[in-house]
Amino acid sequence: MKRTLTYTSLTSIAILVAMLSSCTHQIEIDYKSVEKQWVVEANLSDEGTLVRVSKTVDMNDTVRQLTPEQLQDVQVSVYDDGGASETLLFDEKDGMFHGTAIKAAEGRTYRVVFTEESEHSATSNVMAATELVNAKWQWIKMFNSKLLLFKFSVKDIPNESTFFRYRIYRNGELYKWTVFRDKGYENMNVVVNVVCMSEEQMKKDDPDDDDVLHDGDEIHLEVETINRRTYDYLHILKSMSNSGANPVSMFDGALGYLAVYVPVKYDCVFQKSDISGQ
Repeated sequence: MKRTLTYTSLTSIAILVAMLSSCTHQIEIDYKSVEKQWVVEANLSDEGTLVRVSKTVDMNDTVRQLTPEQLQDVQVSVYDDGGASETLLFDEKDGMFHGTAIKAAEGRTYRVVFTEESEHSATSNVMAATELVNAKWQWIKMFNSKLLLFKFSVKDIPNESTFFRYRIYRNGELYKWTVFRDKGYENMNVVVNVVCMSEEQMKKDDPDDDDVLHDGDEIHLEVETINRRTYDYLHILKSMSNSGANPVSMFDGALGYLAVYVPVKYDCVFQKSDISGQ
């Protein structure tokens, strides 16, 4: 038997749907405050040591960095496996600890010690440096738009699992960074495609859009071979940056990582006319 819905039935269904859709329940989330932890971001290269010290923040915290006064009792030192040591100096201009006496060399092992009321340390070794094969700008089509890639490749370290970090600076400020590995490129050139901006972004040229590049921008690329523990920390840090979660630390008793490396570097000046694939 064929059934039809009457006007009354349709009206009743509409009222029921409206009632269900209008039922809302306000959920209040209680962000519980926890004891703050120290965070150490240590980088030791062939130019010296650079360490940033901070503390974790709660969800409702508005102040993210410690003042120089809060860091006055903090001491940071670096040691190499040959017995040399250096106490780093704090620079109020950038809020970081600097050292130039001890520099990373391939095959060596280093330890960074951070001391406040107690001592925390991390140890890392220098991996074999990679080589830059090429670097270029390239447009690629993606659906109905075009994306600008900064495409570069580096040599894999033969016959071993290799882990890398790249950092791209624009006019001296960090522009893009992430970590990657040689999986799928073992004993080959490892190809990296960095998505910079879309053609639409370039045409719009929004001054508040941090991805937009302009003619004359000075680009500096560094690619570092890092060990597995450093890679794991930075990989988790990057993938969980929007969640507020903390990765597994390399420092005992504090959060943080120690990256030790001899980087390969590349410099260029961005020009739209140099982009291939247009």
